[in-house]
Amino acid sequence: MAAGVYFCFTVLCLVRLKPKLKAGEAFLAILLGYLALVVTFRVYDFEGTLGSLPDAVFRLAGIVAGLAFFSIRGCLLRWLVVAVVVGLCLFWYLKGAAMWGNVPNLVGA
Repeated sequence: MAAGVYFCFTVLCLVRLKPKLKAGEAFLAILLGYLALVVTFRVYDFEGTLGSLPDAVFRLAGIVAGLAFFSIRGCLLRWLVVAVVVGLCLFWYLKGAAMWGNVPNLVGA
């Protein structure tokens, strides 16, 4: 779910900022803003935030997919990017979260 939200947010920001900033500059601003929040908590307590690590990775994938969607000109490739994001969201919602739920218990053992 979060990958889809960050995907839409990135595309919206890139479209709205297109006249003022290059796509790479806007992407960097979004990415650095996101990483500033995530890295701060992970550095402070990595093991405590291990449970949400895949969510952070999926959000990052959503941001990168948003840039890919914005940069790609071919309609078919754009739909492929959307399909990958939807697939990631469905996988995480239906199976991935339950699979990851057992991993932090194994790390501490």
